Amino acid sequence: MDKEYKLEDLPNEDLRLVAEKCGLETAIKLLTFMQGKTIHILVTSDGVKPGDLLLLWNEYAAKAGLCFANKMTAPRMRNCRARLRERRLDEWEEVFKKIVANPFLTGNNKDGWRASFDWIIKNDNNSQKVLDGFYDRKKPGHLIGSAYDKYRK
Repeated sequence: MDKEYKLEDLPNEDLRLVAEKCGLETAIKLLTFMQGKTIHILVTSDGVKPGDLLLLWNEYAAKAGLCFANKMTAPRMRNCRARLRERRLDEWEEVFKKIVANPFLTGNNKDGWRASFDWIIKNDNNSQKVLDGFYDRKKPGHLIGSAYDKYRK
């Protein structure tokens, strides 16, 4: 880096937000990469960004041995934006708590399948099913485990 930067030297509020969340060095790299282009970071009305959902997932994934989401790709960004319009971040935390407490969603099933960040943000149905207890083994009348697997195919 040719120039020394301080947080207040960053040219816009979006880059200052990046610096606060990811560090000044990351913000400067982004500034250099953008070469003067305007960048916009989606922030919901309550100040939540799509990356916050990814970070929250990783926090819970670590507790259950689920796969981390290492990068915020363009498709993930689109899906996170859509999901954050449907639920607040604290509601997503409830979804993630239920996922890590659920044996089926953490790999205790016939195929060893596990929930992933991409699966949970793919549509609005997956998270609703988790909240509704669709994957819970304790609830009678739900098709879980081997019975569920037969109908899933």
